[in-house]
Amino acid sequence: MLRANCIKPQLCQRCLKKDATIRCAECMPMQYYCWDCDISHHQSQALHNRASRIHGFHKPLPPTVVVKDDADGHYSHHICVRILPMEMPDHICECPPESLNVVPGRPIVFINMKGRYDLNLPELRCGSCCASWKPELKDVQVSGYWPATKKLYTLYDVAIFQGFKEMKLVPPGNSRLSFMRMLDAQTTECGRTGKVCSDTFYKSFMEWVISSYEVNKLCSEQPFICPACCPQMLPVSVDGNRKHYRFKKDGCTDEAGYFEGVLLCKDDEVAAFVEDIQRRTKHVPGKGVCGRSQLNAAKETSKRSSSSLDEQVCVVRDFS
Repeated sequence: MLRANCIKPQLCQRCLKKDATIRCAECMPMQYYCWDCDISHHQSQALHNRASRIHGFHKPLPPTVVVKDDADGHYSHHICVRILPMEMPDHICECPPESLNVVPGRPIVFINMKGRYDLNLPELRCGSCCASWKPELKDVQVSGYWPATKKLYTLYDVAIFQGFKEMKLVPPGNSRLSFMRMLDAQTTECGRTGKVCSDTFYKSFMEWVISSYEVNKLCSEQPFICPACCPQMLPVSVDGNRKHYRFKKDGCTDEAGYFEGVLLCKDDEVAAFVEDIQRRTKHVPGKGVCGRSQLNAAKETSKRSSSSLDEQVCVVRDFS
């Protein structure tokens, strides 16, 4: 482990001329760069985690910081602008493709499994006819990103939603706050700054889940498979103190649920099933009890106030 962090003289593996000042483990096996090759190569690889070697140890560098050789032979850090890698059109006008230039657009926040990045959206401009192109919602989604807002101020990598979904299925005891802390730790570890907003992340995650569900319905795929049973049993955490809100008294519940009928049967289907059972059996409304029990807790309905505590039954069996 100490040998992996050892700093020794190394030539740039790109130009083989200058001393290597940058190490990028994501460019393996050619991971050592001089400052000039680092700027030219990572201009289009803004999501790579790099580290500086100029102080005798590996110091993480954010993508917006580059190392340059000053006139007196000393190295210093400089701030630059990095563009988010995404799919762009080959042409936006009738001019030759050589006339197109990629320029930085407005700043955004990009979040993936490595944490938070402060980058800029790309823009295309034609040097001949002055035509321009800016990414829209469809361009962002084609590139595998999910927007938090329509104005594209915050973008998420779809892979982070898939990872969060799997985390909630396999170890359900882990909270969203723990996942956010992991992303913040990744951001700090790689030399970047900023926090990941938990509420914005969860709202975008639920929008992605609902959209994925609608896409699966259009593709006639299986709408629901119990994650606790298939393909193998998984641990389930149940909170017995969960609040039961009075949605019937709320005037904002007229909208249909997004997943209606997938996990729980619809109300009309349940009512039709109960009516069919009651029609086939001798049923006295309000008098039904569980088995032969005459306890109040076993009654179908109760005249007690809904604000009072429910009655509980304790059954004691003698196994002697």
